[in-house]
Amino acid sequence: MNGHYEPRNVRWTDRKTQARNKRNTRILLVDGVAMSLAEAVERFAVNRTSIMRAVRGSILHKKNREKLAGHSIIIGAQATELLPNMDSKS
Repeated sequence: MNGHYEPRNVRWTDRKTQARNKRNTRILLVDGVAMSLAEAVERFAVNRTSIMRAVRGSILHKKNREKLAGHSIIIGAQATELLPNMDSKS
């Protein structure tokens, strides 16, 4: 909803969720599902650098390559074009 701060237009979240709900959060499409870079790091148990290397097609360490194998990861303008309008949250 858009509007003034009032009880029906505000929701409380934990610190982690709030930190990921910012304009500068890097959004990825992982297997067609939108998530933040931080969420992808948690999901695959790899570091941010490994995710970014996978996106760019760079060489990964064997264990990280195995964790990310078979997954489609898109970032940046490509992901943004495929996402619905993020401003119209329900």
